[in-house]
Amino acid sequence: MSLPSSSPPLIRRPFPLRLPRRASGRFRTGLLAALVSAGTLLAAAPVEGASPPPGSPTLPSPVDTLRLTLAEALELLEARSPDLAAARSRAQSAQAALRQAGAFPNPTLFAEAENLGAMEATSGFPGREGIQGTAGVSLPVHLGGLRGRGVEVAGAEARLASVRLEREWIEGTGALALALVRIEEAEARLAAARGEAEATGELHRILAARALEGRAAAGDAARARLEWTRARVLVSRREGETAQASEEAARLLGLEPGTAVGLEPAATCPLPHPPGGRPEPPAAPESTEDPRGPTPVSPLAELTRQQEAEEALARSRRVPTLVPQAGWRREAGVHALSLGIGFELPLLDRRGAEVEAAAARTRAAREEERGAEVIWASALHGQRQVLAALEGAAEAFDAEWRQALELTVSAAEAAFQEGEGTLEGLLQARRARLESLEELRRWQTEVRAARLGLYSLEGRIPDEPALCARVTGEDAP
Repeated sequence: MSLPSSSPPLIRRPFPLRLPRRASGRFRTGLLAALVSAGTLLAAAPVEGASPPPGSPTLPSPVDTLRLTLAEALELLEARSPDLAAARSRAQSAQAALRQAGAFPNPTLFAEAENLGAMEATSGFPGREGIQGTAGVSLPVHLGGLRGRGVEVAGAEARLASVRLEREWIEGTGALALALVRIEEAEARLAAARGEAEATGELHRILAARALEGRAAAGDAARARLEWTRARVLVSRREGETAQASEEAARLLGLEPGTAVGLEPAATCPLPHPPGGRPEPPAAPESTEDPRGPTPVSPLAELTRQQEAEEALARSRRVPTLVPQAGWRREAGVHALSLGIGFELPLLDRRGAEVEAAAARTRAAREEERGAEVIWASALHGQRQVLAALEGAAEAFDAEWRQALELTVSAAEAAFQEGEGTLEGLLQARRARLESLEELRRWQTEVRAARLGLYSLEGRIPDEPALCARVTGEDAP
């Protein structure tokens, strides 16, 4: 995957910013005249109490942004994530340990020579002919199934490492998807803030020019200047939030610091609920394979299985190991077969404390698993309720809300232009519109964050529908 040669714009406005409603012909003529003469009037000394209008907001140039679909981002995460690489190596180590546990013990080769220095006296043969001794091999045989128990422990450790790898993947994909969602929210809020800064800057330039002509109050121009400053500071704040969100996604993806990352929206995005409020019939599944993977309880369940296997291994160690021996013996010039057997005498240590410790660890693991199951079930139920409650607000952002969003500002602008409204009323209307836009973006992020949290609890990898947060009346992308 390479950086696109022509990246899409960094800013994606959630709604088209409408210009103020057309005023009457008389006011429109005066307004155009004020705008034309603003350049020459600004060179003159301002009247008392009027401040010169600011220049156009200095906005940073768009940077190249690596726009990724969710599938592309997950592919990049799998290839570059150090956390996943570490978990993958641990799983490979556990698999190698499992193969090693299944190997049989090596035989022991032994040899001994006896009566060196007194060979003729003990065997009746001088020199080399009088050497006596035994050479043979021995192989341990555990009657308690020590090897099988070791294989069970290693197998449990391998399954635990595999489950942890899957959970690392699920949690990593969820964190990345949420980071991409936060980038999209930050970009939308930045777009709205920039639009507001442009609008208030234009309003101030008009009022300042009219104040210099004596056709507007200097206080209104000053108040508009303060509002432009507030809007410009908000743009800077939103730029920082966007950069921070992008940096977090770049870190998760293992990209170079400073790489701008963005989310490419899905081709289709279904509504969370149909307009009528009735649930749609579920679509026929494409496959019978369960998309869910390990849940947060799964690693603890595998840990319990591992502790049970280790307890069984501890009990198996209490059974003595037999060591049969077979070899060839020379004594007094005669060769003969030598057989023997050895085993441990459990007189001083019968490993009872080891068994008790293993049993206690098993009980602790079972209790932790049981407690985690209760917490998980409660969290799963609560997360589903949270998601359902948040999705229920989708119908509030309908076409009527969109009309009210624009009418609030256009009506205040018209009233102010006709002299029936105040500047403060216009500024409050613009603030209400901006806050409503940000409220929509916050809600969409909350919906997607709740859905991603539910996916993580269910052991599911995020997909494109998980990032959908459309509202009623909004066209699909």
